[in-house]
Amino acid sequence: MTGLNSLGKETLSRKTTIVTLTTDFGSADGYTGIVKGVILGIAPKTVIVDITHEVKPWDLRAAGWILGNSYKYFPRGSIHVVVVDPGVGTDCRPLVVVCSQAIFIAPDNGVLSWVLKDCPHCQAYELTSSKFWLNPVSNTFHARDIYAPIAAHLAKGVSPQRLATPIDSQLLIRLPCPSVRIFEDWLIGEVVHVDHFGNLVTNIPGDLAMQARECVVGDCHIGAITKTYASVTAGTPTAIIGSHGFIEIVVCQGMADSVLGLGVGEPIKVKLSATYY
Repeated sequence: MTGLNSLGKETLSRKTTIVTLTTDFGSADGYTGIVKGVILGIAPKTVIVDITHEVKPWDLRAAGWILGNSYKYFPRGSIHVVVVDPGVGTDCRPLVVVCSQAIFIAPDNGVLSWVLKDCPHCQAYELTSSKFWLNPVSNTFHARDIYAPIAAHLAKGVSPQRLATPIDSQLLIRLPCPSVRIFEDWLIGEVVHVDHFGNLVTNIPGDLAMQARECVVGDCHIGAITKTYASVTAGTPTAIIGSHGFIEIVVCQGMADSVLGLGVGEPIKVKLSATYY
């Protein structure tokens, strides 16, 4: 708990704090701009960074995966707001979660699953002090009325204890985070994300599969891992180790999800060479 307290003191003592936004709001309707306006109206020195606003509507798994693979590249003590909330206006708890690296603000609907997997010793709070929210609170726009003002007050130096009530982090809702299994000379995982380019990102770490002889995703035999997208001819599928450090199934100058007809949840098997063991 000492680390969490020191992070809180370090983060909240800064005059300028980074707040990131991850949402499914898109850019057509002004929702994103309104959220930024609320934050800047309360904490004008805040640096706001958009991770993405193009999450597919209501896709908690995609939002959680994107946040879980993005927050670690920001300075220690950054505040990350993630709002993909199909249950907005219901009794879904609004949260602040303080970890050793960062502070997260989100609904308790599983969108923080990948963060919680990385940070099992975090401190969780339920947002309960409505005097720090906008009034009245809309049943359809908690990002504006609850999450944005909370992020701004944290950026200004208000402690989480003034904003919220401590709760047991082990009771937070978690989505399934599939694990990798080893069976004989095969690594078995699944596709966990499809990116903007149609690449099928798996949960198999590249460092486990450097000696891979063959990748099979669904019923498609892809072959051995190659180094780049352009290691094969245009339109050809291949497997690479992507920038996140995991195996990706890609199509050179093509969309692997469309070409192969595959998506999230598809099983992947990676055959290891005999020298792996």
